[in-house]
Amino acid sequence: MPRITLTQIQSLPDLLSSEHFTFNLGEIPNVGDGLQLMLKCVDCNIPGFSTEAFDVMLHGVQRSFRGRKMYPRTLACTYVEDSTMDTLNTLRSWMEQVVGTDSNTSVGGILDYSVPATLTIFDQAGNDIDSMDFINCYVQDVPDVQVTGESSTLMRVTATFKYDYIQYRGVNIR
Repeated sequence: MPRITLTQIQSLPDLLSSEHFTFNLGEIPNVGDGLQLMLKCVDCNIPGFSTEAFDVMLHGVQRSFRGRKMYPRTLACTYVEDSTMDTLNTLRSWMEQVVGTDSNTSVGGILDYSVPATLTIFDQAGNDIDSMDFINCYVQDVPDVQVTGESSTLMRVTATFKYDYIQYRGVNIR
C-alpha cells in the first residue's frame, strides 16, 4: 500500500472537538429540571462496547472464538460545583429517590426514579450531528468529593449513572 498523501488528508471533513456536547437528564425525580446539571457537565463518556471471547483447545490447537456483544450499561460524568452546592445536592436528592437512607426502599418502580437521558454531540457550527438516548437512567454512584486547602482548584463532582439500554439511530442497543 502506498503512503498516505496530502490530498487524502485534505479530503477529510472537519475533525470534532470533544467539548461540543450536552448530557441532558431532563426532569429528575423529586428534583425537577436537570438544566443546571446539563450546564455544569464538563466530562461525559460515550459508552464503549466489546465482545466476550472464549478459547478452546482442539486436538492440540488453541482457537479463539467470539462470544456475545457486551455493553457497560454505565455512564460516567463529571460536573463542576458552584457556590450553591446545587450539583451535589441534586445528585444526593435523586439518590434518595433511588434508595432512601431511612427506608432502604425506592419511591416506586424504575419508571419513578429513572429518566430517559440524552447525550448529544455537536459539530463546530453547533449542529446536532449525533445523539443517543439512555433508557431508564438513574444515578448509581457519587464517589467522595475532594476538598483541599493546599491550593485553589475547581471542585468537581463525579457521578456514575446506570441505564438499561441505549436507543441509537432507531435501534435498541442492549
